[in-house]
Amino acid sequence: MATDSTDQGFILPAIVVALTVLYLTAGVGYTVSALEARMSEAQAASVRAFYLADAAVSDALATFGDSVSSRSYDFGEGGAFVEVSTLLDAPDGVRLLRFTATARVDLRRGGPSVRRVESVALVAAGEDSTPPMPVAVPGTWRESMDW
Repeated sequence: MATDSTDQGFILPAIVVALTVLYLTAGVGYTVSALEARMSEAQAASVRAFYLADAAVSDALATFGDSVSSRSYDFGEGGAFVEVSTLLDAPDGVRLLRFTATARVDLRRGGPSVRRVESVALVAAGEDSTPPMPVAVPGTWRESMDW
């Protein structure tokens, strides 16, 4: 039986091409999976940072005294810094204050996730040595992200 010289050695190149395609597909799948895990971690850290900043602003509003001050908070998984600034100081004891909280959560790989939340409160002087009562002004909440 005679053999045609063009049919010899066809299976070896076919296997090499098939294995190359298989290895490339597996490599791309691994890379996409690793990137998805990092993006998921960054998203979760961003959400945690937002809620930490929001909690810091809420605590600063709830525990606000007569003096305008800044505070730091340590929540274990991250920290926040609240800056209180006076926007308007009316003569009748009413003040308009801005509470700005910046929270930071460190990622396991890479840099930190930082979120900033601002709230404006109208503070009126209390009667009979009652501490001032902050009242959040509707529609004044704002947040931003630092990537």
